[in-house]
Amino acid sequence: MPLPNYPEKYDEPAVFTPDDVLDDAAERGTPLVADAPDGVLVCYQPHFLDRVLDARETERVDSGEGLFDFELHRFTDLDVSADLGVVGYFGIGAPTTAMVLEVLHAAGADVFLSVGWAGCLQPDHPQSAFVVADEGVRDEGVSHHYLPDAERVAADAELVGALTDELEAEGERYATGATWTTDAFFRETRREVEQYRDAGVLTVEMEGAATFAVGDYRGCAAGALYLVSDYVAPGDWNPAFGESPDAVDALPVALSALASRVQAGSRQ
Repeated sequence: MPLPNYPEKYDEPAVFTPDDVLDDAAERGTPLVADAPDGVLVCYQPHFLDRVLDARETERVDSGEGLFDFELHRFTDLDVSADLGVVGYFGIGAPTTAMVLEVLHAAGADVFLSVGWAGCLQPDHPQSAFVVADEGVRDEGVSHHYLPDAERVAADAELVGALTDELEAEGERYATGATWTTDAFFRETRREVEQYRDAGVLTVEMEGAATFAVGDYRGCAAGALYLVSDYVAPGDWNPAFGESPDAVDALPVALSALASRVQAGSRQ
């Protein structure tokens, strides 16, 4: 049976919304976040947020209490006229990422850029080169509760363009293409890896398609910039995590692209 089990849900409203969650937290005296930055870097690996907070000046703007855990920080040292922040410490995977994006969008955020590790399916892609995801292969569950069945969901085209423009300007090596999003880290099998590799899919991770689906559904901009952590081949796995670029290496491009997209306005 295809997801979702109740396909008529696309025409029906949800029983409760992100606004309801924010209102309930405020009424309990533990507001999650009152005023989210317009643009938010999304760091699903905790050490990425550690590195960002070490490298930049920020102020924490969430309460640290509520229905689920995350930390949201606003950058205070930027030389761009855009209100930007970074969120993390919420775990990995599509469901928790979607929850965080939903709440932050309800609190005012309009542009989301995931920055993190991804496995690479293309053996010729250098580990030092970035990956800009322009669409996600929907092999997770979350996106199917937001959008009708389709193999892929697109990232925000303007954010993709802003990322590639910044990478070009900085002289960075990169590739643009699809990412395969799965819920099952330990079930990436030989034949499906081969299938996606042969189809030109660049990376595999656990959040991208859901991130793009939330953006599409809510009318906000969502994109992803990946650093290669490991190489996944049909008969081999090369866990080259220690050789990956540092998260801080991605910051200049990520922040500039995020600011550019915020300044261009939301999709609504």
